[in-house]
Amino acid sequence: MDRALRYLKELVEIPTVSGKPEHLSDLKKGALAVEKILKEIGFETVERWTTKTDVDAVYAEHKGKNATKTLLFYGHYDVQPVEPLEEWQTPPFSLTKVGDWYHARGAEDNKGQLCCIFSALYQNLPEHLNIKFLIEGEEESSSRGLYELIERYKEYLKADYLLVFDVDMVSIDKGAVTCGTRGVYGFDIEVVTGDNDMHSGMFGGIARSATSEMNYLISHMLGPEGEIRVPGFYDDVLVQSDTKKSSFSFHEPSGNFAKYDMRKISAKDRNYFLPTLEINGMFGGHTERGSKTIIPVKATAKMSIRTVRGQDGFDLIDKIDQYLQSIKHSDVKVFVKKHSGGPYSFSDPTDPFIEKIRQAYHKICPDGCETILSGASIPVAAHLQKASQAVLAFAGVGLKEDFIHSPKERFSEKQIEKGVSFIKELIKTLS
Repeated sequence: MDRALRYLKELVEIPTVSGKPEHLSDLKKGALAVEKILKEIGFETVERWTTKTDVDAVYAEHKGKNATKTLLFYGHYDVQPVEPLEEWQTPPFSLTKVGDWYHARGAEDNKGQLCCIFSALYQNLPEHLNIKFLIEGEEESSSRGLYELIERYKEYLKADYLLVFDVDMVSIDKGAVTCGTRGVYGFDIEVVTGDNDMHSGMFGGIARSATSEMNYLISHMLGPEGEIRVPGFYDDVLVQSDTKKSSFSFHEPSGNFAKYDMRKISAKDRNYFLPTLEINGMFGGHTERGSKTIIPVKATAKMSIRTVRGQDGFDLIDKIDQYLQSIKHSDVKVFVKKHSGGPYSFSDPTDPFIEKIRQAYHKICPDGCETILSGASIPVAAHLQKASQAVLAFAGVGLKEDFIHSPKERFSEKQIEKGVSFIKELIKTLS
Protein backbone atom coordinates (compact mmCIF):
# COMPACT_ATOMS: atom_id res chain seq x y z
CA MET A 1 0.00 0.00 0.00
CA ASP A 2 2.67 2.53 1.04
CA ARG A 3 4.85 1.63 -1.93
CA ALA A 4 1.93 1.98 -4.35
CA LEU A 5 1.20 5.43 -2.95
CA ARG A 6 4.85 6.42 -3.20
CA TYR A 7 4.96 5.43 -6.86
CA LEU A 8 1.61 7.10 -7.52
CA LYS A 9 2.71 10.38 -5.93
CA GLU A 10 5.83 10.37 -8.08
CA LEU A 11 3.95 9.69 -11.31
CA VAL A 12 1.00 12.10 -10.91
CA GLU A 13 3.35 15.02 -10.29
CA ILE A 14 4.53 14.73 -13.91
CA PRO A 15 1.92 16.37 -16.21
CA THR A 16 2.00 13.71 -18.92
CA VAL A 17 -0.79 15.16 -21.07
CA SER A 18 -0.36 13.47 -24.45
CA GLY A 19 -2.97 15.59 -26.20
CA LYS A 20 -0.94 18.80 -25.92
CA PRO A 21 2.36 19.26 -27.79
CA GLU A 22 3.74 21.51 -25.05
CA HIS A 23 3.85 18.48 -22.73
CA LEU A 24 6.22 16.41 -24.90
CA SER A 25 9.10 16.95 -22.46
CA ASP A 26 6.82 15.85 -19.61
CA LEU A 27 6.03 12.65 -21.50
CA LYS A 28 9.78 12.01 -21.69
CA LYS A 29 10.01 12.52 -17.92
CA GLY A 30 7.06 10.21 -17.39
CA ALA A 31 8.70 7.42 -19.37
CA LEU A 32 11.93 7.86 -17.39
CA ALA A 33 9.99 7.65 -14.12
CA VAL A 34 8.29 4.42 -15.22
CA GLU A 35 11.64 3.02 -16.34
CA LYS A 36 13.18 3.80 -12.94
CA ILE A 37 10.30 2.12 -11.09
CA LEU A 38 10.50 -1.05 -13.20
CA LYS A 39 14.23 -1.31 -12.55
CA GLU A 40 13.63 -0.80 -8.83
CA ILE A 41 11.05 -3.60 -8.88
CA GLY A 42 13.71 -5.94 -10.19
CA PHE A 43 13.14 -6.33 -13.94
CA GLU A 44 16.28 -7.55 -15.69
CA THR A 45 15.37 -5.92 -19.01
CA VAL A 46 13.93 -2.41 -19.20
CA GLU A 47 13.96 -0.46 -22.47
CA ARG A 48 12.45 2.72 -23.87
CA TRP A 49 11.09 2.43 -27.40
CA THR A 50 10.56 5.75 -29.16
CA THR A 51 7.57 6.15 -31.45
CA LYS A 52 7.51 8.06 -34.72
CA THR A 53 5.72 10.80 -32.74
CA ASP A 54 8.79 11.03 -30.43
CA VAL A 55 6.99 9.61 -27.40
CA ASP A 56 8.58 6.78 -25.41
CA ALA A 57 6.91 3.47 -24.63
CA VAL A 58 8.54 1.43 -21.87
CA TYR A 59 9.13 -2.29 -22.30
CA ALA A 60 10.23 -4.56 -19.46
CA GLU A 61 10.81 -8.28 -19.17
CA HIS A 62 11.40 -10.74 -16.34
CA LYS A 63 12.26 -14.36 -17.07
CA GLY A 64 11.22 -16.77 -14.34
CA LYS A 65 13.66 -19.63 -13.75
CA ASN A 66 10.91 -22.26 -13.85
CA ALA A 67 8.55 -20.45 -16.22
CA THR A 68 6.76 -21.99 -19.17
CA LYS A 69 4.11 -19.24 -19.58
CA THR A 70 4.30 -15.48 -20.10
CA LEU A 71 1.98 -12.75 -18.82
CA LEU A 72 2.10 -9.41 -20.65
CA PHE A 73 0.72 -6.30 -18.92
CA TYR A 74 -0.36 -3.28 -20.97
CA GLY A 75 -0.94 0.17 -19.49
CA HIS A 76 -0.32 3.85 -20.09
CA TYR A 77 1.36 6.68 -18.19
CA ASP A 78 -0.23 9.55 -20.14
CA VAL A 79 -3.33 11.40 -18.95
CA GLN A 80 -6.18 13.54 -20.19
CA PRO A 81 -5.95 17.36 -20.13
CA VAL A 82 -7.02 18.97 -16.86
CA GLU A 83 -9.16 21.81 -18.21
CA PRO A 84 -11.35 23.40 -16.94
CA LEU A 85 -8.84 24.21 -14.21
CA GLU A 86 -11.33 26.27 -12.21
CA GLU A 87 -13.40 23.16 -11.49
CA TRP A 88 -10.58 21.38 -9.66
CA GLN A 89 -10.86 21.58 -5.88
CA THR A 90 -7.39 20.05 -5.45
CA PRO A 91 -4.17 20.59 -7.47
CA PRO A 92 -4.47 18.33 -10.54
CA PHE A 93 -0.81 17.30 -10.53
CA SER A 94 -0.36 16.75 -6.81
CA LEU A 95 -1.67 13.69 -4.98
CA THR A 96 -4.07 15.08 -2.38
CA LYS A 97 -5.84 12.96 0.21
CA VAL A 98 -9.46 13.87 1.00
CA GLY A 99 -10.99 11.34 3.39
CA ASP A 100 -10.29 7.87 1.98
CA TRP A 101 -9.69 9.20 -1.53
CA TYR A 102 -6.57 10.37 -3.34
CA HIS A 103 -7.27 13.09 -5.90
CA ALA A 104 -5.16 13.97 -8.97
CA ARG A 105 -5.20 13.67 -12.73
CA GLY A 106 -4.22 10.06 -13.41
CA ALA A 107 -4.95 9.01 -9.81
CA GLU A 108 -6.98 6.14 -11.27
CA ASP A 109 -6.57 6.26 -15.05
CA ASN A 110 -4.08 4.69 -15.45
CA LYS A 111 -1.30 5.63 -13.06
CA GLY A 112 -3.14 4.41 -9.96
CA GLN A 113 -3.94 1.03 -11.46
CA LEU A 114 -0.37 0.66 -12.77
CA CYS A 115 1.02 1.39 -9.32
CA CYS A 116 -1.04 -1.46 -7.88
CA ILE A 117 0.82 -3.82 -10.22
CA PHE A 118 4.18 -2.21 -9.43
CA SER A 119 3.63 -2.57 -5.69
CA ALA A 120 2.50 -6.20 -6.00
CA LEU A 121 5.62 -7.12 -7.98
CA TYR A 122 8.19 -5.13 -6.00
CA GLN A 123 11.06 -7.52 -5.21
CA ASN A 124 8.49 -10.28 -5.65
CA LEU A 125 8.90 -11.31 -9.29
CA PRO A 126 7.75 -14.92 -9.74
CA GLU A 127 9.94 -17.83 -10.74
CA HIS A 128 7.01 -19.78 -12.22
CA LEU A 129 5.97 -17.07 -14.68
CA ASN A 130 7.59 -14.73 -17.19
CA ILE A 131 6.35 -11.16 -16.82
CA LYS A 132 6.41 -8.49 -19.53
CA PHE A 133 5.25 -4.87 -19.56
CA LEU A 134 4.36 -2.50 -22.38
CA ILE A 135 3.50 0.92 -20.98
CA GLU A 136 2.84 3.67 -23.49
CA GLY A 137 2.49 7.45 -23.40
CA GLU A 138 -0.27 8.13 -25.96
CA GLU A 139 -3.28 6.02 -25.01
CA GLU A 140 -5.31 9.18 -24.39
CA SER A 141 -4.37 10.29 -27.91
CA SER A 142 -5.48 7.11 -29.71
CA SER A 143 -2.08 5.39 -29.27
CA ARG A 144 -1.10 7.17 -32.46
CA GLY A 145 2.57 6.15 -32.34
CA LEU A 146 2.29 2.72 -30.78
CA TYR A 147 0.91 0.68 -33.69
CA GLU A 148 4.16 0.87 -35.65
CA LEU A 149 6.16 -0.05 -32.52
CA ILE A 150 3.99 -3.10 -31.90
CA GLU A 151 4.63 -4.32 -35.43
CA ARG A 152 8.36 -3.60 -35.19
CA TYR A 153 8.82 -5.35 -31.83
CA LYS A 154 6.15 -8.04 -32.05
CA GLU A 155 8.67 -10.83 -31.36
CA TYR A 156 9.45 -9.19 -28.00
CA LEU A 157 5.74 -9.06 -27.18
CA LYS A 158 4.92 -12.74 -27.63
CA ALA A 159 2.97 -14.00 -24.61
CA ASP A 160 0.39 -16.52 -23.45
CA TYR A 161 -1.73 -14.02 -21.53
CA LEU A 162 -2.35 -10.31 -22.11
CA LEU A 163 -3.91 -8.28 -19.31
CA VAL A 164 -5.08 -4.69 -19.74
CA PHE A 165 -5.38 -3.43 -16.15
CA ASP A 166 -7.35 -0.29 -16.90
CA VAL A 167 -11.07 -0.95 -16.31
CA ASP A 168 -13.73 -1.04 -13.59
CA MET A 169 -15.12 -3.52 -11.11
CA VAL A 170 -18.88 -3.80 -10.63
CA SER A 171 -18.47 -2.45 -7.08
CA ILE A 172 -15.84 -2.38 -4.35
CA ASP A 173 -17.07 -5.85 -3.30
CA LYS A 174 -17.64 -7.40 -6.75
CA GLY A 175 -15.04 -7.80 -9.47
CA ALA A 176 -15.51 -7.92 -13.24
CA VAL A 177 -13.50 -9.57 -15.97
CA THR A 178 -14.06 -7.89 -19.33
CA CYS A 179 -13.79 -10.25 -22.30
CA GLY A 180 -14.14 -7.75 -25.10
CA THR A 181 -14.60 -4.17 -26.22
CA ARG A 182 -16.09 -2.44 -29.20
CA GLY A 183 -13.73 -0.91 -31.71
CA VAL A 184 -13.48 2.85 -32.14
CA TYR A 185 -12.66 4.96 -35.18
CA GLY A 186 -12.63 8.73 -35.51
CA PHE A 187 -13.15 11.00 -38.49
CA ASP A 188 -14.14 14.55 -39.43
CA ILE A 189 -16.69 15.78 -41.92
CA GLU A 190 -16.10 19.22 -43.41
CA VAL A 191 -18.67 21.01 -45.55
CA VAL A 192 -17.64 23.96 -47.73
CA THR A 193 -20.16 26.09 -49.64
CA GLY A 194 -18.08 29.09 -50.69
CA ASP A 195 -14.95 31.18 -50.21
CA ASN A 196 -16.07 33.65 -47.53
CA ASP A 197 -18.89 34.04 -44.99
CA MET A 198 -21.68 36.21 -46.39
CA HIS A 199 -24.19 38.76 -45.14
CA SER A 200 -27.41 36.91 -44.35
CA GLY A 201 -29.52 39.74 -45.69
CA MET A 202 -27.73 40.37 -48.97
CA PHE A 203 -27.25 36.66 -49.72
CA GLY A 204 -30.12 35.14 -47.73
CA GLY A 205 -32.40 32.98 -49.86
CA ILE A 206 -29.70 32.67 -52.53
CA ALA A 207 -26.57 31.21 -50.93
CA ARG A 208 -26.41 27.77 -49.35
CA SER A 209 -25.25 27.74 -45.74
CA ALA A 210 -22.57 25.23 -44.75
CA THR A 211 -24.23 24.65 -41.38
CA SER A 212 -27.59 23.98 -43.03
CA GLU A 213 -25.98 21.60 -45.50
CA MET A 214 -24.24 19.81 -42.63
CA ASN A 215 -27.58 19.51 -40.85
CA TYR A 216 -29.07 17.97 -43.99
CA LEU A 217 -26.26 15.41 -44.27
CA ILE A 218 -26.35 14.42 -40.61
CA SER A 219 -30.12 14.02 -40.66
CA HIS A 220 -29.77 11.50 -43.48
CA MET A 221 -27.11 9.51 -41.62
CA LEU A 222 -28.93 9.04 -38.30
CA GLY A 223 -32.51 8.22 -37.43
CA PRO A 224 -34.52 9.32 -34.37
CA GLU A 225 -33.74 6.15 -32.37
CA GLY A 226 -30.04 6.09 -33.14
CA GLU A 227 -30.42 3.88 -36.20
CA ILE A 228 -27.67 4.38 -38.79
CA ARG A 229 -29.05 5.04 -42.26
CA VAL A 230 -25.82 4.82 -44.21
CA PRO A 231 -26.29 2.07 -46.83
CA GLY A 232 -24.34 -1.07 -45.95
CA PHE A 233 -23.38 0.05 -42.44
CA TYR A 234 -24.77 -3.10 -40.78
CA ASP A 235 -23.89 -5.55 -43.57
CA ASP A 236 -20.83 -7.08 -41.87
CA VAL A 237 -22.18 -7.28 -38.32
CA LEU A 238 -21.84 -10.86 -37.07
CA VAL A 239 -24.94 -11.46 -34.97
CA GLN A 240 -24.31 -13.08 -31.60
CA SER A 241 -26.58 -15.89 -30.47
CA ASP A 242 -28.83 -15.44 -27.44
CA THR A 243 -26.78 -18.13 -25.68
CA LYS A 244 -23.58 -16.19 -26.26
CA LYS A 245 -25.19 -12.94 -25.14
CA SER A 246 -26.41 -14.56 -21.92
CA SER A 247 -22.79 -15.34 -20.97
CA PHE A 248 -22.27 -11.69 -20.10
CA SER A 249 -23.73 -9.55 -17.34
CA PHE A 250 -24.83 -6.00 -18.11
CA HIS A 251 -25.45 -3.04 -15.84
CA GLU A 252 -27.29 -0.22 -17.55
CA PRO A 253 -25.63 3.14 -16.83
CA SER A 254 -27.65 5.39 -14.56
CA GLY A 255 -27.93 9.15 -14.59
CA ASN A 256 -30.04 12.05 -15.70
CA PHE A 257 -29.92 11.87 -19.50
CA ALA A 258 -32.27 11.37 -22.44
CA LYS A 259 -32.44 7.76 -23.62
CA TYR A 260 -33.39 5.92 -26.76
CA ASP A 261 -36.42 3.62 -26.72
CA MET A 262 -35.28 0.27 -25.26
CA ARG A 263 -38.53 -1.64 -25.89
CA LYS A 264 -37.53 -3.09 -29.26
CA ILE A 265 -33.76 -3.11 -28.79
CA SER A 266 -32.45 -3.61 -25.26
CA ALA A 267 -29.81 -1.45 -23.61
CA LYS A 268 -27.53 -4.49 -23.45
CA ASP A 269 -27.79 -5.08 -27.20
CA ARG A 270 -27.28 -1.40 -27.92
CA ASN A 271 -24.18 -1.15 -25.73
CA TYR A 272 -22.53 -4.53 -26.33
CA PHE A 273 -23.61 -5.95 -29.68
CA LEU A 274 -24.55 -3.08 -32.01
CA PRO A 275 -22.40 -0.37 -33.58
CA THR A 276 -22.86 3.35 -33.09
CA LEU A 277 -22.27 6.48 -35.12
CA GLU A 278 -21.84 9.53 -32.90
CA ILE A 279 -21.48 13.26 -33.46
CA ASN A 280 -18.85 14.25 -30.90
CA GLY A 281 -18.97 17.91 -31.82
CA MET A 282 -20.34 20.29 -34.46
CA PHE A 283 -19.30 23.81 -35.23
CA GLY A 284 -19.48 26.41 -37.96
CA GLY A 285 -20.20 30.09 -38.37
CA HIS A 286 -20.58 32.38 -35.37
CA THR A 287 -20.23 30.56 -32.04
CA GLU A 288 -19.34 33.41 -29.68
CA ARG A 289 -21.74 35.53 -27.62
CA GLY A 290 -24.06 37.96 -29.31
CA SER A 291 -25.47 38.01 -32.80
CA LYS A 292 -23.63 37.91 -36.10
CA THR A 293 -25.97 37.60 -39.07
CA ILE A 294 -23.90 35.61 -41.52
CA ILE A 295 -24.24 32.68 -43.86
CA PRO A 296 -21.25 30.49 -42.94
CA VAL A 297 -19.37 28.74 -45.71
CA LYS A 298 -17.59 26.15 -43.56
CA ALA A 299 -18.94 23.64 -41.05
CA THR A 300 -17.30 20.70 -39.32
CA ALA A 301 -18.57 17.64 -37.50
CA LYS A 302 -16.27 15.53 -35.31
CA MET A 303 -17.49 11.95 -35.59
CA SER A 304 -16.75 8.53 -34.13
CA ILE A 305 -17.86 4.97 -34.80
CA ARG A 306 -18.02 2.13 -32.28
CA THR A 307 -17.71 -1.14 -34.17
CA VAL A 308 -18.75 -4.68 -33.26
CA ARG A 309 -17.71 -8.13 -34.38
CA GLY A 310 -17.23 -8.38 -38.16
CA GLN A 311 -16.88 -4.67 -38.90
CA ASP A 312 -13.92 -2.72 -40.25
CA GLY A 313 -14.18 0.89 -39.10
CA PHE A 314 -12.11 2.34 -41.94
CA ASP A 315 -14.33 0.56 -44.47
CA LEU A 316 -17.37 2.08 -42.74
CA ILE A 317 -15.87 5.57 -43.02
CA ASP A 318 -15.42 4.95 -46.76
CA LYS A 319 -19.10 3.98 -47.00
CA ILE A 320 -20.08 7.16 -45.17
CA ASP A 321 -17.95 9.23 -47.55
CA GLN A 322 -19.52 7.58 -50.59
CA TYR A 323 -23.01 8.12 -49.22
CA LEU A 324 -22.44 11.79 -48.44
CA GLN A 325 -20.98 12.44 -51.87
CA SER A 326 -24.08 10.84 -53.40
CA ILE A 327 -26.62 12.97 -51.50
CA LYS A 328 -24.87 16.36 -51.27
CA HIS A 329 -25.73 19.21 -53.63
CA SER A 330 -23.43 19.44 -56.63
CA ASP A 331 -22.23 22.93 -55.61
CA VAL A 332 -21.34 21.80 -52.08
CA LYS A 333 -17.96 20.29 -51.23
CA VAL A 334 -17.80 17.54 -48.60
CA PHE A 335 -14.50 16.24 -47.22
CA VAL A 336 -14.20 13.19 -44.95
CA LYS A 337 -10.91 12.87 -43.05
CA LYS A 338 -10.03 9.63 -41.26
CA HIS A 339 -8.22 9.55 -37.94
CA SER A 340 -6.73 6.56 -36.16
CA GLY A 341 -8.78 3.69 -34.84
CA GLY A 342 -8.72 0.25 -33.30
CA PRO A 343 -10.92 -2.81 -33.94
CA TYR A 344 -13.30 -4.83 -31.84
CA SER A 345 -11.68 -7.27 -29.44
CA PHE A 346 -13.02 -10.47 -27.91
CA SER A 347 -11.87 -13.47 -25.87
CA ASP A 348 -13.83 -16.63 -25.10
CA PRO A 349 -15.31 -16.27 -21.59
CA THR A 350 -14.64 -20.00 -21.00
CA ASP A 351 -10.90 -19.67 -21.64
CA PRO A 352 -8.77 -20.85 -18.68
CA PHE A 353 -7.09 -17.43 -18.38
CA ILE A 354 -10.47 -15.76 -17.95
CA GLU A 355 -11.34 -18.32 -15.28
CA LYS A 356 -8.04 -17.59 -13.47
CA ILE A 357 -8.98 -13.89 -13.34
CA ARG A 358 -12.40 -14.78 -11.92
CA GLN A 359 -10.68 -16.91 -9.28
CA ALA A 360 -8.39 -14.02 -8.29
CA TYR A 361 -11.38 -11.69 -7.88
CA HIS A 362 -13.19 -14.30 -5.76
CA LYS A 363 -10.21 -14.23 -3.39
CA ILE A 364 -10.46 -10.46 -2.80
CA CYS A 365 -14.14 -9.66 -3.38
CA PRO A 366 -16.84 -11.02 -1.02
CA ASP A 367 -19.47 -10.82 -3.78
CA GLY A 368 -17.35 -12.63 -6.36
CA CYS A 369 -16.92 -11.64 -10.00
CA GLU A 370 -19.05 -11.04 -13.09
CA THR A 371 -18.12 -11.64 -16.72
CA ILE A 372 -18.88 -8.63 -18.88
CA LEU A 373 -18.18 -6.87 -22.16
CA SER A 374 -17.54 -3.17 -22.65
CA GLY A 375 -19.24 -0.77 -24.99
CA ALA A 376 -16.15 1.41 -24.70
CA SER A 377 -12.80 0.81 -26.37
CA ILE A 378 -9.08 0.57 -25.74
CA PRO A 379 -8.11 0.89 -29.40
CA VAL A 380 -4.64 -0.63 -29.27
CA ALA A 381 -5.70 -3.78 -27.37
CA ALA A 382 -6.76 -5.79 -30.41
CA HIS A 383 -3.52 -4.92 -32.23
CA LEU A 384 -1.48 -5.99 -29.23
CA GLN A 385 -3.54 -9.17 -28.91
CA LYS A 386 -2.75 -10.06 -32.53
CA ALA A 387 0.98 -9.29 -32.21
CA SER A 388 1.43 -11.09 -28.90
CA GLN A 389 -0.77 -14.06 -29.91
CA ALA A 390 -2.01 -14.03 -26.31
CA VAL A 391 -5.43 -14.50 -24.74
CA LEU A 392 -6.65 -10.96 -24.01
CA ALA A 393 -8.54 -9.93 -20.91
CA PHE A 394 -9.40 -6.62 -19.27
CA ALA A 395 -9.46 -6.24 -15.50
CA GLY A 396 -8.97 -3.52 -12.91
CA VAL A 397 -10.12 -2.02 -9.67
CA GLY A 398 -11.68 1.15 -11.05
CA LEU A 399 -15.12 2.34 -10.00
CA LYS A 400 -17.66 4.56 -11.73
CA GLU A 401 -17.33 7.02 -8.83
CA ASP A 402 -13.64 7.59 -9.64
CA PHE A 403 -14.73 10.35 -12.08
CA ILE A 404 -11.87 9.64 -14.51
CA HIS A 405 -11.26 12.31 -17.19
CA SER A 406 -13.00 14.89 -14.98
CA PRO A 407 -11.77 17.50 -12.46
CA LYS A 408 -12.93 15.12 -9.71
CA GLU A 409 -10.68 12.18 -10.63
CA ARG A 410 -9.77 10.09 -7.58
CA PHE A 411 -8.73 6.65 -6.32
CA SER A 412 -9.39 5.17 -2.89
CA GLU A 413 -7.23 3.37 -0.35
CA LYS A 414 -9.53 0.33 -0.56
CA GLN A 415 -9.09 0.15 -4.33
CA ILE A 416 -5.31 0.33 -4.03
CA GLU A 417 -5.33 -2.46 -1.45
CA LYS A 418 -7.59 -4.59 -3.64
CA GLY A 419 -5.51 -3.88 -6.74
CA VAL A 420 -2.29 -5.03 -5.07
CA SER A 421 -4.01 -8.12 -3.66
CA PHE A 422 -5.63 -8.97 -7.01
CA ILE A 423 -2.31 -8.96 -8.89
CA LYS A 424 -0.69 -11.14 -6.22
CA GLU A 425 -3.58 -13.61 -6.34
CA LEU A 426 -3.65 -13.71 -10.13
CA ILE A 427 0.05 -14.52 -10.35
CA LYS A 428 -0.45 -17.30 -7.78
CA THR A 429 -3.31 -18.82 -9.78
CA LEU A 430 -1.16 -18.83 -12.94
CA SER A 431 1.37 -21.19 -11.35
